[in-house]
Amino acid sequence: MKNEPILLKRVVIKEELVAITGDYISALILNQFLYWTERMKNIDAFLEEEGNRNSKRGEEKECSIIPTKGFFYKTTEELNNVLMLNLHTDTLRKYISKIVKMGYAYQRRNPYHKWDKTFQYRVD
Repeated sequence: MKNEPILLKRVVIKEELVAITGDYISALILNQFLYWTERMKNIDAFLEEEGNRNSKRGEEKECSIIPTKGFFYKTTEELNNVLMLNLHTDTLRKYISKIVKMGYAYQRRNPYHKWDKTFQYRVD
């Protein structure tokens, strides 16, 4: 037991994310979403889809391509634990909803398993 490494958690607050979200908790959540996005398995498909969506945005006011790639899932308990926020689940969900309403992320249920009630997220 004496030789086991101590694993310490770190949470990064980026000033630019605080500026665009308006508070540090939303900034922490969005930063974590960005972190998970960079580490997902289908990152190449996500980047290709984003490239197609961005080229469509230049041609039209609203992009007609609905995002399907790049979603990841995390429970509010996992998010709360990683961010060390110790918030009530409902409070954390309000912050996530704020990020979604601001247009920085998408939120959906699992489209392949209707019984799965875990939310999936995707950074926009």
